[in-house]
Amino acid sequence: MKTRDDFDFAFQRSLKREAVLHLAQLDFLVEHKNVIFLGPPGTGKTHLSIALGVQAARRGHRVAFASAQQWVAHLATAKRQSRLDEELERSGRLPLIIVDEVGYIPFDPEAAALFFALVSSRYERSSIIVSSNKTFSGWAEIFGDPVAVAHWSTASCITPRCSSCAATATASKARARRCCRVRSTAESVQI
Repeated sequence: MKTRDDFDFAFQRSLKREAVLHLAQLDFLVEHKNVIFLGPPGTGKTHLSIALGVQAARRGHRVAFASAQQWVAHLATAKRQSRLDEELERSGRLPLIIVDEVGYIPFDPEAAALFFALVSSRYERSSIIVSSNKTFSGWAEIFGDPVAVAHWSTASCITPRCSSCAATATASKARARRCCRVRSTAESVQI
C-alpha cells in the first residue's frame, strides 16, 4: 500500500512536501473539490493518488480506486443492464473515487460520455482524484471532443473545483519529472 511517507521527494525535488501535506489534510474532500495529477509516466501521480486515498480511508471515508478504463467498463456494463443511473447514484455516495490513467488509451464517444456522466454525477457532492499523462490541452485526443473538453476545463465539473498538480514538460525529461505545480480556484503555488 502506497502512502505519502513512502513518496520519494528526493526524486521529485521540485514537488514541495508542503503542497502534498496540504492535500493530505483532505480539505478538498470536505469541500467536495477534486484533485488532478498531470504529468509524464513515472512522476508519482498514481502513488500520490493512492496515498491520498489511503489517508482518506484511514480517516473513515469510503474510497474506490480504478483505472479510467475500468471505471468506463463498469459503467458500460451498468448501462447495458439498464442500471446506469443506479450505479452513478451508488458511486456518488462514495466520498472519494480515484480515476487513474486518464489518457493512456483514448475513449470512444460512448466511453467519453460515460466518463462525463461519472464526473457530472459527483459535482459538488463528492470528490474525485484523477491522474493523467496528458495536459488539459491533450484531453481532446483522449475524449475525441474538443468542445466537451473545453467545457470541462472552463465551466464544468473537474477544473473549477479542483487542485491540480501538473508535472510540466520543460527542458528535459528529468526536469519534467521533478517539476510540479498545485493550482486551485483560489490560489496558485509553484512547487
